[in-house]
Amino acid sequence: MVTARYLTEKFLEPLRERLREEGRKDASRRWVAWNQRREGAGRMGQPFDEPPPYSEEIGLMTHKE
Repeated sequence: MVTARYLTEKFLEPLRERLREEGRKDASRRWVAWNQRREGAGRMGQPFDEPPPYSEEIGLMTHKE
């Protein structure tokens, strides 16, 4: 049991944290890019109906009829 805890703390936890950080950075990049497209469309007077990042994955989108 001590060995499993040691290996988890030594290898798995740092890996999990690194993957979480990469995920946060990716999400931030997606939101920034989406917002830039949204603002650009607004400045040009064009409609913008692209859903926000991850909206479909977390169920925020309503079904269009």
